[in-house]
Amino acid sequence: MAISPYAFWSGVLAVLKAFVFLVGFVVISTPIEGIFARWRATYSPKVVQLEGAEEDANTKKVNNVFQMLGRVYKVEGVVGLYKGIMPNIIAFAAINIWTLVAHLAGLSIDDFIRLRWHFDSKVAFYLFEVFSRSVRVAVFVVPALIFTILYYRVVTTPLVLPVHKPVLALRLLFTPEELRAPWKLYTPALIATHAFPIAWTIEVLQRMQKILPPFDNSHTEYVWWRVVLAIVTITVALVVFPVLEVVKAKLSVQKIGATHTALPTEERETQPVVAEYPEEVVG
Repeated sequence: MAISPYAFWSGVLAVLKAFVFLVGFVVISTPIEGIFARWRATYSPKVVQLEGAEEDANTKKVNNVFQMLGRVYKVEGVVGLYKGIMPNIIAFAAINIWTLVAHLAGLSIDDFIRLRWHFDSKVAFYLFEVFSRSVRVAVFVVPALIFTILYYRVVTTPLVLPVHKPVLALRLLFTPEELRAPWKLYTPALIATHAFPIAWTIEVLQRMQKILPPFDNSHTEYVWWRVVLAIVTITVALVVFPVLEVVKAKLSVQKIGATHTALPTEERETQPVVAEYPEEVVG
């Protein structure tokens, strides 16, 4: 079957439009995302200053995200604004590959959840309901946690990471203990900061559209309590999510085993040495 020239060039034009949109989105969103990531990782609402002690110069300069933007540009230049582009590309590729594999294999978490209808016992039904939905949250949390840690460490590191040497970059971003035992990165606190927003979004917020009926005369007696419930649910998300994002950022940049000063001799000798920026963005 021959493809008409019009259909061919229409497809090419659609691909070009999608590519231009993706490039534009990355160019605009990467610096903004990186600035907020640095702001969350270094956020300190109140600094207790000892009497007579000098204030840190960096702390006085970085009081909001706009000053953080200027500080990053001054210290690291344009390159510093786009330090998070590689983790984003890696995460984007991994998500699309996993989605394609799951689609070709016919894997669906919703089909797994529907298996609960095969249980005759109500106890077994609700236990499997909780288990299956926990699995759905875990499917998001397990890969997201690693990519989040990688992203925050890439963005906040004062080191000039070698893009053409990914293995060396990983050795700079992760401690030997973390590389030997990556499962130690899954700390309970970090898992909780990832799991709660995801669970709240896919299990609670998405159900709001089913709870809220249309505003017409036939639903007058039910509308208001459902609206209040939706407002409370959204308010919880708006209040709790930003706090968890700050906690997640601070936990992500804390390296396991980094405080151990007595490293073996061979391990100290194999530690990579690369260039650093003249000063850190924040102290």
